[in-house]
Order: sequence, then C-alpha cells, then structure tokens
Amino acid sequence: MLIDGLGYVKICDYGLAKFLPLGGRTSTFLGTLAYMPPEAIASEPYDHGTDLWGLAISLYELLFGTTPFEPNSLLSEQEWRTVTKQNILGGNLRFPHSNARATLPARLFLKSMLDLRQEDRLHAPDLAHYKVGEIILKTRTKT
Repeated sequence: MLIDGLGYVKICDYGLAKFLPLGGRTSTFLGTLAYMPPEAIASEPYDHGTDLWGLAISLYELLFGTTPFEPNSLLSEQEWRTVTKQNILGGNLRFPHSNARATLPARLFLKSMLDLRQEDRLHAPDLAHYKVGEIILKTRTKT
C-alpha cells in the first residue's frame, strides 16, 4: 500500500496488474492467493471491489499480524493452497482472541469488507461514511 500526498491509499502490486475500465468486470485468475476474494478463486467475474478486498486483508494483517484465511499450521505448499482456498470460499473469517487491541468497530468494519457475498460487502462509496484511519489508529494505539 502506498499513501499519496493527500493521504489517499493506493493499492499496488509491483509484480502484476490488470487494467479494468470503470464498471468493467474480469475473471482473470491472478494475484496473491491469501489476498484474493472468493469470486476470483471461483473463477467468477469480479470488479474493482477486488482491490477493496485486498485492502481489507492488508488492514487485517496490520492489526493481527497474519492474514485471515491462511492456516496456522505448517503444511505442504499444496495443502496450504487447498486450505486457504477452502477458508476463503467458505467465508471462514475469524478474529484472534488474543488481540484485545482490535476494537469492536475495527472488527465490524473488516467483517463488512470481507463478507463472502460480493454484493453484501462495503463498496468504495460506502467507505466515505467511515473514518477508517480513526478506526484502525485507535485500535493500534489502544493500551
């Protein structure tokens, strides 16, 4: 993630990218598995909301030190990929009990961005109603 001079977050992946016109949809399978939304893994069409899913995964990782759908146990590469896909496709979103610093608003915000159903997730216009920085910063600095 990058932050521009006005404080806007820019999501980038230096390894790959795909141009998608506004309102466009694609079904290309590309990206880092742990950051991919269910519809991309299922080879269903997806839109720019994929970037917001990736942002939510990154925020989760900043708060909890791990991504939400990766297995905690040591597995072979193939087993890890299989379990990670199953967790994402099953909507198995869980929050660690050990991290009391993550406030309820932060957890609810992430839950609304990582909803299994694409149409039920927060979308870019919805984010204008949230003080995302405040939710996350209060969480990170809480003692």
